[in-house]
Amino acid sequence: MKEPFSQKLSVFLALILLFALGSEAQGKRHRSHSASRARTINASGCVAAGVEAGCLVLTDSKTKTLYNLFFGRGKKPQIGTAIRFTGTEHDGPTTCMQGKAVDVTKWAPVKMKCPSEQTQ
Repeated sequence: MKEPFSQKLSVFLALILLFALGSEAQGKRHRSHSASRARTINASGCVAAGVEAGCLVLTDSKTKTLYNLFFGRGKKPQIGTAIRFTGTEHDGPTTCMQGKAVDVTKWAPVKMKCPSEQTQ
């Protein structure tokens, strides 16, 4: 007995749907696993304005690594302030075009002389 074309099409579409749902679940699992392994970053230096409006950057005083700082909802340090921060690698794109993007989880001012005008 031959199956009608509509039954074959229904089975084919069902298989495609199952494959698509399985792929999406796998992708979510991979993203959540990689997010849980976000690297902790500790650095200190002077906060400076980035080249893009509203962006804050900091060059680590020891490694000379340039960081693009995201502070979330809390209080942000002023430009020209020396800070020590702890954060995690930022996940996703940013509008700031400089440095390694970091979501700052905590920061504190430190005693360090910052240049009055920094060029990054």
